[in-house]
Parts: sequence; C-alpha cells; structure tokens
Amino acid sequence: MPTGEFAADLSLDGNQQGGTAKVPAQMLATVSIAGDLSSGDWAISGLVGAVTVKGTTHDWSLGSGGSPVAGVTSLTLGVVEQAALYVTQKVGTLKTIAWAAGSVHAGSVATLTVTGKAAVAPKGLIPGAPAIAGDFLADVALTGNGAVKGVAMGKATISGGLRGCDWDITGSLTSLTVTGTVGGPAGGDAVQVKTTGAMGALTFGAANQADFLAGVTPSAAGDSAVTRRADAAADFLTGNIKSVTIKPAKGVVGPCFTNSNFSAAAIGASTIVNPVYNNDSAGLTETQDDFGFWTKSGVGVGIVSVKCIDTTAPKDTTKNWTWKPGQPAPAILDDLHVQPVA
Repeated sequence: MPTGEFAADLSLDGNQQGGTAKVPAQMLATVSIAGDLSSGDWAISGLVGAVTVKGTTHDWSLGSGGSPVAGVTSLTLGVVEQAALYVTQKVGTLKTIAWAAGSVHAGSVATLTVTGKAAVAPKGLIPGAPAIAGDFLADVALTGNGAVKGVAMGKATISGGLRGCDWDITGSLTSLTVTGTVGGPAGGDAVQVKTTGAMGALTFGAANQADFLAGVTPSAAGDSAVTRRADAAADFLTGNIKSVTIKPAKGVVGPCFTNSNFSAAAIGASTIVNPVYNNDSAGLTETQDDFGFWTKSGVGVGIVSVKCIDTTAPKDTTKNWTWKPGQPAPAILDDLHVQPVA
C-alpha cells in the first residue's frame, strides 16, 4: 500500500513570478505529505507557504547556505531525524514532534513548538507505538531579519529535553519552556543559548551543562570554562533575563540544577530546585568551577532574588533558602554563584 512518501529534489527558480527584492514572490503555496519526507534538497527562490509532513523527515534541506528561501509561513513536521532550514527572513510557525539532528538558519522564528507524542496502545491486529519524548537537538542561528520589535525567537515550548545544541540569536527571545532537562550529563549534551537582546521567562524541568547569555560577550576568549558565563563587568553589554524557574516533574527528588549558568545585566526573581553545590572538575581552577547566576553590579541591574527549594530526602532545612542583594551568600553555596559580578 502506498505510504505517501516524497523523496525528490524540488527546484523553483521564480521565473515569470514577479516579486521584488523587498517583497519576494511566493513560489510554493501549500505542501501536504502524508508519509515521509526524505533525501531531498528544496531550492526555492522566493516565499514558501504552509508545509505539512505527517511522517518522518530525514536528510532534507530547505534552501542552502548560499541560496536560502526568502521566508516560510509555517512548517508542521512529524519526527525530524535530520533536517536543515535556510531562510533569509521569517519562519512563522515551526512545529514538530521531535527533532534529532540538523539546524535552523533564519531571520526569525515566531513560534517554536515541540509536542512529543503519547504512546499508542495496540488494538486488535494493529500494533501500538511507544511514546516520543519531544526532544529538540538542532542548532539555531537567527540573524534578526524580519524580526518584529527585535524579537528574533518568539515563544518556544519543548515538551521533552533540549540537548546538544547551540542557539545564537541576534535579537531577543520571548520565552523558553522545556518540560524536561536542558543539557545533560554527557559531554555532547551541553547547551548554550545566546541573545544580543533580552530573554523572557526561562522555565525548565532541570538544567545540566546549560548556559544562557543575554546581551553578554565574555571577555576571556581563550578560556573555554570562563566563556560559558560572564566573568567581569565589561562582559555585560545589554539585555536581561525576565526570570529563571526550575520546575521538575512531580516526584522528582534528584539533582535539578547542575553546572549551569545564567548571565545578563539584570535577572528577575528566580527559583531553583535541588542544586548540586560542589562543581569540582579535574583540571579546573576553583574560580572556573563556579556556576550559577551572573549579573552586573549597580543601580537598576543585578538580580532580584534567588529562591532554592530542596525535595531530597532526608529533609535538610539549610537547603531551603532565599537570597536577595545586600545579604551575605548562604554558607551552603560552595561553587554556586548568586552575587553580582564586581
């Protein structure tokens, strides 16, 4: 029985379609693929409308580094095993079940949604299917072209984890919600998200080897451990983070905040859960082991507060604390940094 797969290259050169450099012509209005999308390069000189793929996408590219498409109204994809997007201006809606490898190069993305998929129970002779977590592992590079009011990445919602990728954003990020873990324990799991502008609310189930830099350019370029976060007042350029909230799933009692950094001139009220206070690693100095919150010192900047909630057993009241500027750092912090950079 045919599965509705599409596995061909597609080339649309825009001949006789009109359009201008400022307002490109639409070359492809609507695409609906019932099966898989695979092994194809789509070279399109203009705008792309709504593309929907219900099956798996693998080894597919939309545009190229040397010849990106002008813009995309929406991309609604099933599971993405590997794909690369090259778009000069705006991607309106980007939605997928999970994205395992590849990259997104665009001017801006209005919304990013990674849904995951619930398990399907077998029914009669029809086999079931396991759940899909909804992880996102693609690099993202946004130039800011087509961004409205400087927002290069709008609301991003990921039902699984965000792992093994770098996001480099020229502009601001409206919000990022990740139900699972940002980063992970393995070397290849690390995540770095950089914006030239502000970041909105950041909400994660856990963070491990995850670095967020809003309007920050670390000055110690030769030191990879330090360039994961701000290290001096000169590192802060512009931008802030609205809030950081670690919100693990109900019943989680293990570490939820490990070896991760949030750097911005100002950070709003933030909450962490079950941090690992000692970040000792072989080959690093005591200063390089430090992790946590890095803000600028001065009027109108800094961090509003950091609240820590401990759900581990046995209960230890010293691990539940709230710190605000002007107070001494709790003695338990060890390598966890909360105070503004001098």
